[in-house]
Amino acid sequence: MIIYFVKTIFIRSYKYLLLTFFSLLIGAFLFGTIVSLTSSLSSYVKEQGKSIIGGDIVLNSARPIDTTDPIFLDLVNKGHTLSSELSLQAVFRNPAGTSSVAASIRAVEPAYPLYGKILLKDGATFKIGNNQLYAEQVFLDKLNISVGQKVNLGSTTYTVAGVILKEPDGVSVGISFTPKVILAKADILLSTIDLSKSRVSNKVFIKQSTENNLTENDISQVSTFAKSNKIRFDDAKDGPNNLVSGLSSVKDFTGIVIAIALFLVAINIGANLTYILSKFKKTIALLKTFGATTRQIQSVYSLILGGVGLVAGAAGASLGAWFSNLLLLPTFSKYVSEVIPVSNVVPILILGGISGLILIIISSVPFFNSLNLISPKELLLSISTRSSSTTLKRIVSYTPLPLFLALLLYIISGNIMLSVYSVFTLLLLFLIFSAITFVLISYLYTIRKRFSFMFSSILSFMKWRGLETVITSASIMTALAGVFIVSAVEQNILFNLQSNISKSAPALYLVDISSSQLSTVKKIAGPTFTEYPVIRGRLLGVNDRDMTNSTDGDISREFNMTYRSTLIEGETIVSGIWHGDKKTLNAASIDKSFGDRIGGVTIGDTITLFIQGITITANVASIHEANRSNGTPFFYMVFSPDVLSTFPASYFGTAEGNDVEVTRIESSIGEKYPNIIPIRTSKILDTVNQILTNVILLVKIIGIPSIVLGLMLVLVMTGQSLFERKSDVLVLRVFGLEQKRITFIFVAEVGALILVTTFISYFIAHLIAYLLNIFLFSFTLFAFAVMPLYISTGLLFVTIAFSFFITLSIIKSPLKKLLSEK
Repeated sequence: MIIYFVKTIFIRSYKYLLLTFFSLLIGAFLFGTIVSLTSSLSSYVKEQGKSIIGGDIVLNSARPIDTTDPIFLDLVNKGHTLSSELSLQAVFRNPAGTSSVAASIRAVEPAYPLYGKILLKDGATFKIGNNQLYAEQVFLDKLNISVGQKVNLGSTTYTVAGVILKEPDGVSVGISFTPKVILAKADILLSTIDLSKSRVSNKVFIKQSTENNLTENDISQVSTFAKSNKIRFDDAKDGPNNLVSGLSSVKDFTGIVIAIALFLVAINIGANLTYILSKFKKTIALLKTFGATTRQIQSVYSLILGGVGLVAGAAGASLGAWFSNLLLLPTFSKYVSEVIPVSNVVPILILGGISGLILIIISSVPFFNSLNLISPKELLLSISTRSSSTTLKRIVSYTPLPLFLALLLYIISGNIMLSVYSVFTLLLLFLIFSAITFVLISYLYTIRKRFSFMFSSILSFMKWRGLETVITSASIMTALAGVFIVSAVEQNILFNLQSNISKSAPALYLVDISSSQLSTVKKIAGPTFTEYPVIRGRLLGVNDRDMTNSTDGDISREFNMTYRSTLIEGETIVSGIWHGDKKTLNAASIDKSFGDRIGGVTIGDTITLFIQGITITANVASIHEANRSNGTPFFYMVFSPDVLSTFPASYFGTAEGNDVEVTRIESSIGEKYPNIIPIRTSKILDTVNQILTNVILLVKIIGIPSIVLGLMLVLVMTGQSLFERKSDVLVLRVFGLEQKRITFIFVAEVGALILVTTFISYFIAHLIAYLLNIFLFSFTLFAFAVMPLYISTGLLFVTIAFSFFITLSIIKSPLKKLLSEK
């Protein structure tokens, strides 16, 4: 019997279920896309972790690492392999001296690489030593040489032995604005280049023996050694810390989009089921008249809706997984210069189907409860029996939905706070919109006599519909706010990323200038040259807070710090007193955004630093902000000269000039000081723009499904509201109002509703985007998005046309038909 009812009701109502099916399909598509993408990246990091970071354990320090320590000797005795590396930058010249190029050098030992292999052009074999080097093709192009020819580094000559296509640990090296070069560590130590005047990074790679694995005790001892010596420690089990460095805002954006999309899916389902209930009240009443129980009817609709949720969830998730495998993963692979394996579609299909089934059933709980309120007398009346005692039960029936959405979001994002805050904010947003709608309509209704008949009629209809008007308006505003939040956050992510490098920046940067070279560099660079002292160090603690235990790699890393008595262009003091007065000693000024990130700092706090093997302290005298978009260097920590001036420093310099002048400076400095790295701003912009292209594509693709869901909901809620107004049309026509007049009233009502809701939604969405900028993304810049204005304008015209045709179809119906539906 139940199967017969399922088949019969589904045949009669399948077209009304299309909204639920497509909204679930789109939501599941986004779900499958994100699950596929994150699972592939996670698997890639876990499986390729050793190759990605270069070993089972990697230590990284600005100072030489003592590998003669008993801890390392014990590892060697157990059969484990150790390999060290120097990383620095220097300028190479061709033998004729006609061209030069700055390069990022990796000076490695014969055991390199411990995992994976170097891929060279034309299948050449990698063999380090004998003053040979391997370089990227752009290195050869800039020097106008080919494989087998010579290049000079200072007074040392090297032979180009091959062209690098791919390094196994290239991802963990990070972004480089100069071509990469690999040569032997022994050769660079014997060269004439003065390493003391270069910024050198020292690494030690550890590879476990094939016979004896690294024990937990071994790893713990190395980790303790690293921490006590203020050395960065990386374990292959965790993968590279900087695999997606700089893209954390995109991850947070993804979580926000998923939350909004799932919430809109739930609202779509609820709206659709409310409409189905209104269409089939008499059908359900008829079933009850012939003996069907409410439980049986609920079972019928559970099977129908469950089937829709299962199919839509599975289909959408599998399509999303294929989309990720075919488009997004290749995009990420291009970004990291690694081939990331695609994910298995079948588990994602199953997960999507189960999630769709659970989501639609939970979203249907209020609908199932409403079936209890329909009695056989619905055959005679269209008014269901309601009781005030059911209010609490109706509220409780909605509680499983946000809990499930939060759980689903947590499974995807792994961020419990983001999950809770996102769902709570969306629910709060819906309640705020409901309150705004109720207050606004109530107030306007009290002064309706001041308006024209047209507007007064619209207000009366809205007030008369009561809760339905509030829910419809709040749903539309929530949908629009979701769309606008996605657009506003997307705009601000891209705006802040793009603003990090200004096109008005100096034409040339000069890096790693030693104090003995500074006066000569000033003469070569000319009057536009400006220098900034740089000392590298680690932040150990703030008062009693230990910063070395931070899981945030951007806090535990080494920082570039500086000292001076004057503020530079773009710097402003937020609080405290700048240490320009020479009497203000042992003082530090902290960047506000950095201070917030490390848990907050206040004037008078004591910060502890580790610089060149020495631990020092300073007092926070001021908090400053810096303009990070004007191209001048900004520092998280700026000290009074007495704190850092005694430490050996390198200098960072900037210079202006046209292409000819910049080329002259590059050539002259490259010939005299190969340790100084000239970097053209145009090169930085090209690299950043290439990365941003991929980021922008990813952000836009992720945001599209939620925008589609939101716009779909707006149209559906508008159409549903009009279809439910057949009784109003009947009343107006009985009292002689012309069809054109009725059409104009309804179209004007929809137009006014869209205008008011878009205005409120635009304001609220940007307020939320602004708060996210500050508290989630730590962005300093904010921009209003223009896209919502285009969306609003287009939506206004579409909904007016949509409502016009719907209203036209209703008012042309014979009065007999309208009366029968009443």
